[in-house]
Amino acid sequence: MSLREASIRYGLIPPPDAELACGCGQDHSKLGHSHWDEMSIGPLIGKVDAPSITELELSARPHRWASMRKLQSDFFKNSIQLVTDAEENILEVLDLPDIDRIRRAELLNDTTEEGKNWDYTYDMKVKYRKAIEEWQFRFLGDPVLQKQPDVDYEDSQKQAVYTFHMLSAVGVGAKNYSRIFKKNLPSGIDPALIDNIQILPTLDNPYLQALHRNGLLRVKRKYATKYYDWAHLQLERMAYTGTNPVQVGRWIHKNVGEGQGWYWNRITRSESALAINVVYDQMARQANVLYDMWSASPNACPICGMFDGNMWKQSEAPQPVSDSHPHCLCVLIPQWVDNGREIRPRWDRESPYDRPYSGESGREELRRLQEYFNN
Repeated sequence: MSLREASIRYGLIPPPDAELACGCGQDHSKLGHSHWDEMSIGPLIGKVDAPSITELELSARPHRWASMRKLQSDFFKNSIQLVTDAEENILEVLDLPDIDRIRRAELLNDTTEEGKNWDYTYDMKVKYRKAIEEWQFRFLGDPVLQKQPDVDYEDSQKQAVYTFHMLSAVGVGAKNYSRIFKKNLPSGIDPALIDNIQILPTLDNPYLQALHRNGLLRVKRKYATKYYDWAHLQLERMAYTGTNPVQVGRWIHKNVGEGQGWYWNRITRSESALAINVVYDQMARQANVLYDMWSASPNACPICGMFDGNMWKQSEAPQPVSDSHPHCLCVLIPQWVDNGREIRPRWDRESPYDRPYSGESGREELRRLQEYFNN
């Protein structure tokens, strides 16, 4: 195993922070373990005592579609490569030890101090901002171009990792859902109805434009508020208190670099699942689907277990990820007849995706769901 692989695997373990609560509703205070499959970097078995332990377990579970597992794997690997490149660049412009020295220090919890205390100069501040902006551009592209009528916005996004994989997820969703729609068609309906549905994986699609715009804003907030504004203040504080360069580098690694692997794993898995939701909704409208049925994965969390098998009128159902939790593996299944099932009222609760539950609020959400489904 290379030093980089070990560093990334370690970074996939979320730290004990309220921001990381996964929304599953389970007790987040217990020890647990996780076995990472091929969708991430490779096998990982570890135990942590943190509020985010259940996210660690959920994030290791593979999607039911092989093509989606492959896409999420590629999405994560390409995203974490940008993280590595950015961390190397940041350590260099801040005149800190190289990334392998920092990786070893973090993995071994090495508190050895080297050289004189670190100084955060004006030139470093300018270069740090530029490094974050370059990283953001490579991942998101330049959303400003969308407002310029003389610029081919989609062409400008071709090299952006986020956009490329989100559009690829649309293609994966369309192929898998074509099979699922045909399988669930009532007898007497020609499967050609499904073959004639066209879902274009381009940014000309208004449904995808909205999804893409929201995703850009969501991730851009992370860059602006966490990786620049907050990190910049912490760097100033460390320079003021005379922190040693190795410890500054460890801070960068943990809070901006490869130690944030858990976040990029969450984003790549969750955002690609949101793309599948868009595909389902478009296909359901074109195929005149009457009902949406929630299908939970076999190893679903308690919240998704509550949703499983329930039906709503088409377009009135909750959505996997946005109405459940990050890393959700559930999908909606088209239904043209209710088969005597109860049709649930329109789902109108606020999405928890941008404000994931803590352990206690997750349990409270379970209680609310029980009331919803029992009424």
